[in-house]
Amino acid sequence: MSDRRSFLKQVLTTAGVAAVSSVGLSNTKAPETFNSDLLSEEEQSFLTQFKTWVDDCSRLVEHEQQQNRWLKDNQGIMEIAEQAQDWMPKAQTYMHNKEFRKQFLALSDHLTNLIEDKH
Repeated sequence: MSDRRSFLKQVLTTAGVAAVSSVGLSNTKAPETFNSDLLSEEEQSFLTQFKTWVDDCSRLVEHEQQQNRWLKDNQGIMEIAEQAQDWMPKAQTYMHNKEFRKQFLALSDHLTNLIEDKH
């Protein structure tokens, strides 16, 4: 397993666990349906921005896999890990909201699963 891929997966996993741990939960599974009416405008805005970031990261991960150069000296992939750490302080401020937590973890799981499924 590539050291960089391992690092990225570790950062994403740690970020999710840290966010959930900050509110005293563990292994929360996201449901398939969401109720955005239970989110504040700030929470909705954050999730919209986070979803855009996850989508961008997903495209980058898929591109790397298609090019058969997974994580080989790729600055873009390394930036994903750094950016994931940047999202966490703000995300942790919203983790008290169960609906936010569900949606955030679903987005995080999507990217983590994409990385794991590709390799």
